[in-house]
Amino acid sequence: RVLSYTKKYQESIAEYQKVLQEDPELTEAKVELAKVYYYQKNYPEALKWLAAVQEKDRTPEVELVMADIYLVEKDYPKAEEIYRR
Repeated sequence: RVLSYTKKYQESIAEYQKVLQEDPELTEAKVELAKVYYYQKNYPEALKWLAAVQEKDRTPEVELVMADIYLVEKDYPKAEEIYRR
């Protein structure tokens, strides 16, 4: 997380990808990787990683980030559906 907080995004992405190679089901790594892509405004990639999080593991924070991405991407119906949950 420190790398992404200091805006060392490429290094952060590389580290999360290493973690996910070792444990592909690690939810926290998927979410943090998605956040890095979100900070870079790479919304499609962020959404891809958030969608990879099983629905039962999606926290309100994850849902909010997903909704925000849908809003930026002008997918208003999907954004509204999530915001209303």
